[in-house]
Amino acid sequence: MLPPADLSSLGYTDTVSLRTTLVKEDSVLSTGNSASLLGIINDNLFGISNASFYTQALLSNVGVNFGSNPTCDSMILSLAYSGSYGDNASSHDFQVYRVNENISDSLYYSNRAFITSDVLGTYTTSAIHPTDSVWVSGIKTAPHLRIPLDKTKASIFFSPTSSGVYTDNNTFIDYFKGIYVKDVSSPATGGGIIYFNLLDTMSKITLYYNGNLSFTFFLNRSKTVNHFIHDYTNSGIATLFNDPELTKDLSYVQSMAGVRTKVEFPFLDNLAQSGNISVNKAELVITIDNSTTGVYAAHSNLFLAGIDSAGKTFFLPDFISSQTTFGGAQSNGAYSFLITRYVQQILTGARIDYGLFLVASGASANANRTVVGGSSNPNIRMKLKLSYTNINP
Repeated sequence: MLPPADLSSLGYTDTVSLRTTLVKEDSVLSTGNSASLLGIINDNLFGISNASFYTQALLSNVGVNFGSNPTCDSMILSLAYSGSYGDNASSHDFQVYRVNENISDSLYYSNRAFITSDVLGTYTTSAIHPTDSVWVSGIKTAPHLRIPLDKTKASIFFSPTSSGVYTDNNTFIDYFKGIYVKDVSSPATGGGIIYFNLLDTMSKITLYYNGNLSFTFFLNRSKTVNHFIHDYTNSGIATLFNDPELTKDLSYVQSMAGVRTKVEFPFLDNLAQSGNISVNKAELVITIDNSTTGVYAAHSNLFLAGIDSAGKTFFLPDFISSQTTFGGAQSNGAYSFLITRYVQQILTGARIDYGLFLVASGASANANRTVVGGSSNPNIRMKLKLSYTNINP
């Protein structure tokens, strides 16, 4: 619709220089998650990733009295499935510990470890079945994992009956502070991470006693902390950290406080040297390397955050303006982000570009990892598509 004489002021480029750097995450906020993660993956690219969790147990009823000489028939920890990642046919060695430290704060990060003591139970399985129903006492129930606990440990629950421990949940939690569940298997390769919904009423500890009696302790998701450990020693990415030259071809994003990619535009402000620039559209396009997916699916969503002068992250102005159009959802094997306002601020000098972080969405509630094209990949190059207008050219 512009007069022909004005068309020369329009510009487009998708060859803006990019620089990518692989950075280790320190930790992620890890309380009140939609899923509690458990398992181990040994991935040739990303190394060994271990997920475990801490949680509290709550009384289903207050004032319970087990009688003078209760006898435990069995104790079962039930965990309701909500999904999985990796190979469901891989084996797991689960261990359940008693927590000896209060889980009292509302905010914990994924590198937080609590003091534990007694092993309350162990369970080994050659596979998991997160979509299969489970028969319990002749009744078909929703899919869940059942870990038998050591019934000789039932005295933990029986002995304090007369001491007021069961008066209310606060008193009980002060006595029995919670459980820690981890996987101690060591797969040579492969493995998987299981997702559990601890808000589901199927997630509980059931104490069966005196032949036909039972008592239930429900698990408290609001006081659940996911704990993640990564070992990149023998991984494919072990030598890539903090060297942009090594991530020109491929770069990486990993959940569970794994890794993130830093993206920089070192020469972007050169566009404004010949005059003022009005950015019509700036779209960062990031393409998945599909040869690296298979059993380890790429993220359904990634997120792009700004970096300030102190190295802290902030929401980009484009995200604040419209979370709907900002982008980040995987589509046709790629992720795209509209960062028009951010780029405009750089070109006008209103903002200094300290780079962007490409990170996992919901990083404490999923185990996904994604490999994407780097700044110089010949086939799936990460690129900034920039449409602009020269003002008074």
